[in-house]
Amino acid sequence: DKLRQQNNYSSLRAVIAGLQSNPIYRLEKTWKMIKGQSRKTFNHLVEIWKHSNNYENYQTLLEKGLQRGFFIPFLGLFFNQVLMTSLIFKELKINELDLYPEELEGPWRSS
Repeated sequence: DKLRQQNNYSSLRAVIAGLQSNPIYRLEKTWKMIKGQSRKTFNHLVEIWKHSNNYENYQTLLEKGLQRGFFIPFLGLFFNQVLMTSLIFKELKINELDLYPEELEGPWRSS
């Protein structure tokens, strides 16, 4: 929980991924010994990384971290989103330049 308090989501993701890896997660007797507040904390930290709604829980915490001014993001998710956006643009045959055509008129254009 210390990593979450420090807004270090990169390290937090690595720790949670390690604890959820097959060799560790299969240690049933060991996991049964983890009870009370420690188990609640672990379950809460796992909730951060749920895939639902494009990692909505993580995105919310990230926004709060931005407001506080300091955080270390989990870059794996960011790079994945950039890659997916790039693939969608390629699939739809959208060029970045097509989004900002030269002939576009409006108050934002300098004369």
